[in-house]
Amino acid sequence: MSQNGNGNGTRATRRSSEEVRNLLVDAASELFGENGFSGVTTRQIAERAGVSEAILWRQFRTKAALFNVAVTEPIVQFLSDFVQNFRAYAEAIDGTDPLPPPEHGARLFFGGLYDVFREEKSLIMTLLAARAFDPEILEAHGDGSGPLAEIYNAVSDFSGAVLRQYGITIDMSLIVRLTIGMVLAAAVLDESVFPDGPSKTRDEVVDQVVRLVFHGVIHQAD
Repeated sequence: MSQNGNGNGTRATRRSSEEVRNLLVDAASELFGENGFSGVTTRQIAERAGVSEAILWRQFRTKAALFNVAVTEPIVQFLSDFVQNFRAYAEAIDGTDPLPPPEHGARLFFGGLYDVFREEKSLIMTLLAARAFDPEILEAHGDGSGPLAEIYNAVSDFSGAVLRQYGITIDMSLIVRLTIGMVLAAAVLDESVFPDGPSKTRDEVVDQVVRLVFHGVIHQAD
């Protein structure tokens, strides 16, 4: 005779709420990456996660809320982690004598950013598509714009502080956003940026971004 309710002599393991949540987030991330926000139903997400749709609704209440957790929050987090790591470099050179060549820091920053964008290309593409085609839904449930703005402002602040050490004073706010957009386009939208052949190598892209941005910055006063 079975000693439990499943009839096979083994005790069924009840999954914790955290485990179920993680299963749903992982399934949602995969499906949103494959089909976009509008092309995925909550039933499909629940089925891939191996849970009921009712459990999904209890955990997240809306598909947009689940999208925010599965796609937007990870993007904000890895950008935040990257910025913190680069801030450590900026603080390390504070007051050093002689200062390393300014291009060195620029190359580290743009190269690291390019690597992060390439690694998370699928998530970023998913977010860009959702913002393009489902902006009302995402805006109503939080699309990460606030945290992203904070990250850009932080980059502007410490980049400006680093440049001041080299005697370069400039408003970095717009420059930071434009350069991050340029790196993102080369790393994530590479098939559109380079439609006429194989994409340029990572080092070629980073080198040219450094040349364009850094030398443009130092000659702003001209």
